[in-house]
Amino acid sequence: WKPFFFPWTKDKIMFASEYKEYADRYKTIYGGYLKEDELTDKEIGLMEQGASIEQIMWRRLKISNSSEESFCPEFPSNPTEAFISTGSNVFENIIIHERLGTLYQTKEKKLPDDTASIIRKHRKYFKVWKYPQKKKKYYIGVDTAEGLGGASDFSVICVLDEDGFQCAEWRSNRIKPYEFTDVVLAIAKWYNDGLLVIERASAGHTVLDKIIHEHRYHNIYKYKEYDARGRSKRKPGFETNLKTKPMMISDFVEWFETHLCIVNSKECLEEMKLYPMQDGKYNSANGHDDTVMAFA
Repeated sequence: WKPFFFPWTKDKIMFASEYKEYADRYKTIYGGYLKEDELTDKEIGLMEQGASIEQIMWRRLKISNSSEESFCPEFPSNPTEAFISTGSNVFENIIIHERLGTLYQTKEKKLPDDTASIIRKHRKYFKVWKYPQKKKKYYIGVDTAEGLGGASDFSVICVLDEDGFQCAEWRSNRIKPYEFTDVVLAIAKWYNDGLLVIERASAGHTVLDKIIHEHRYHNIYKYKEYDARGRSKRKPGFETNLKTKPMMISDFVEWFETHLCIVNSKECLEEMKLYPMQDGKYNSANGHDDTVMAFA
């Protein structure tokens, strides 16, 4: 089967009279027709897609009478909008869709000599949006899988700078934990010895052990736990449990929806589209949340 999609921006006939009516109504309300220098980034994109200025005024008034969330499924400009549904998804799908339409281009991977040999072997799994800058702090989320390939989980490295901008991502489900450790270390050193936040679950223990004891890398996040006597102790890595995961995802939702962080990974955004809360728990609807977890 071959899918076909016909956006409202291409149609100039079906709602022609309504476009004219809404344009005149817009002029009456605002004292004139909408000008191109008054357009939002979203509206500029729709114009580039083929929408007329009359159609943009029609869209504005339609949304003012309801909401953008209800407008998109009824009048989609692309296939994704046709199926936007907020439902129980924890991330706002309309914001995800807008971000998908304005992603930054990846940069050519100009790697330093000491990391190039390690990463070049798995070059196709590595994406870079911003090179490391001197004296800047970086935070590196690491989610480790077993490297079994097929439909198994992914090992993911997500690099954020101190401003919340996603600088790089490494993602593959075909690498064993011992080899993944070398990639984690190479990327961490490249990004100014960034703070490694490594999830302790399953194969993450292997990565943590090798990073600490074999490579003597000590800029590692440590979580706090208490013993039976109430004494606190810090252990390396991030412990994901029923208490920490909701807090972590809630923080991610807030940062994403208030534009305090920039997600550049298409894979991460695709996972975010299918991330509902079910029975009080956060779980991916498609079985994979590795990229979301690494970012969070």
